[in-house]
This record gives sequence, C-alpha cells and structure tokens, in this order.
Amino acid sequence: MNQRRLGRRSTVYLLPLLLVLPLLLTGCAQAFRDNMATVKAAWNANTDAHISSEKIRKLPYTSIFLRVDNGPRLFVVAAFADTDKESHNTQLTWLSTDNVMIVTEKGRIVKTLGFKKDNLANLSINTPNTGKLSYNTIHNEWNATYDWQPNFRYNFIAQVKQKDLGYEMLTTPLWQEKTHHIEETVIIPKLNVSFKNEFWVNEHNKVVKTIQYLGPNMNKLEITFIKPYNIKP
Repeated sequence: MNQRRLGRRSTVYLLPLLLVLPLLLTGCAQAFRDNMATVKAAWNANTDAHISSEKIRKLPYTSIFLRVDNGPRLFVVAAFADTDKESHNTQLTWLSTDNVMIVTEKGRIVKTLGFKKDNLANLSINTPNTGKLSYNTIHNEWNATYDWQPNFRYNFIAQVKQKDLGYEMLTTPLWQEKTHHIEETVIIPKLNVSFKNEFWVNEHNKVVKTIQYLGPNMNKLEITFIKPYNIKP
C-alpha cells in the first residue's frame, strides 16, 4: 500500500488580507474593503453567522461555515491553496482571526494548528491509490496514520471503515444538493478507541459537508463548504 505524507507543493494565495494588510490601512479599492468588512464581521460574531446569500455570493472568496464542538457557526474564507506534488490534490488552508489553522484535502481534515488542547499534526492516507481516494462503497475499508501535537504523538495506525447511510438533501444559502451520507468508523487499535466521522458527498464525488474529529476525545469540527474552490486552468 502507498503511504503519503504532506509533500512538496505549489501555493496559490486566495486571501490578500493576510498578506497585504498594510494596504488596507493606507487605502485600497473600496470594494475590497467592503468585502473584508463582511468577512470580518462574520469572523468576529459571538453567535451563529447570519449572512445573506447575496453577500456570500458577491464575496470573491472560497468559503465555509465552521462549527467547533458545540460553539457558534462561523463564516470562514480560505487563505491559500496548495497543490500536492505527489497526489496532485488541492489542499485548502483556512485561517481564523484567533490564529486557528485548518487544512483540508478533498474535504478531509489533514492538519490543524492553534487549537488549545490537541492538534492534528498530519493525517496520512494508506490506500492502493492514494491520489484517487474517493468516498464510495467500492473500497470501504482502508488505513490511515494519525500524528498529533503536543507531546509528539506520532504514527498511530487507524483502521477506517465506510458505511453508506443513504441519500440526503442538503440546503445552504447558495445551493441545494442531493448527497450521499457516508459514515466512517475510525478504529485505533494501539489506543483501544474508536470515533466516527461523517461526509456528505454530491454526485461529483465532492464533499459538501462533513463532521470530523481530530482524534479520539478531541475537538469535533463541522464544516459546510458554501462556495467551493474552483481550480483555474
């Protein structure tokens, strides 16, 4: 089986605010300032983000709704996109204003940074064809390797079993889609523990919603992909 860790990649920056903040202070396009004001207002909300579909549609940024454990729903935009040189999959990095970073690949969380207790240092997928990992019932059992920080908790082998829970219709401010609801049971024999992740996958095999745990007894992240990242030729 192939085992792939995060490899060399090329980066496309999606959120200029994180790189050229001084430009905002010295004056830039009004439209850009208006866009970022909407994003920042949602980021800083203490309650569930309520943003009109019109405002989300007008924002030129790849975006998600994010909920950590039972906290408020937050509107978050992608900071940059990496293309992994080995799998050729796109990895999206999401940054919050309190310096939490989440990296997703094909809808799966592969790395986090900034959570107070535990962080996923790396998730390695072990399948016969890692680059073409999909969410279906054809290859419904495979392995993964989890690394966590702090305390250098590395190389925990997990057995993953997928189960198709049937079709569900999902609705967001921008789209409505018929999806396959897939449940994954993650078993880590070395720790004698297990947990369940969930994925809602559309007809194009794209994850449009997911609920994932960083690990056993760790943070639960619910992500709804509101505006997807479109790879430009």
